[in-house]
Amino acid sequence: MLEAGIIKPSSSPWASPIVSVPKKDGSIRICTDYRKLNQVTKFDAYPIPRVDDIIDDVSGSPFISTLDLTKGYYQVPLSQAAREKSAFITPFGLFEYLVMPFGMRNAPATFQRLVDNVLQGCEEFAKAYIDDSYIQ
Repeated sequence: MLEAGIIKPSSSPWASPIVSVPKKDGSIRICTDYRKLNQVTKFDAYPIPRVDDIIDDVSGSPFISTLDLTKGYYQVPLSQAAREKSAFITPFGLFEYLVMPFGMRNAPATFQRLVDNVLQGCEEFAKAYIDDSYIQ
């Protein structure tokens, strides 16, 4: 992540731990445990669509294309204040994200708002659920 420009070394007064989570394929995913940060974060009430509503909307279409915006959160830069709060501890030092990480309380709402803005005017044939888009 350091080489990819996703994180950088930090001197933040904030620090969250990381945890290892096993994936279905047996490999390990490193996750940042933002539970304490999330407890003091103001909630963004931007609505996330209901999956059953999207399924109902596209169910009558003869063709449906799906797009998964892989690593979509990493396309959203963090403000300087948010970078500081994203800091996490590793055995190699303290780092902070330059882009939006998974696990922050408002990441799904922020990303849904961004995708909805991109698809504005296309609602008749394009729907999105966070990083999954459906085109009919």
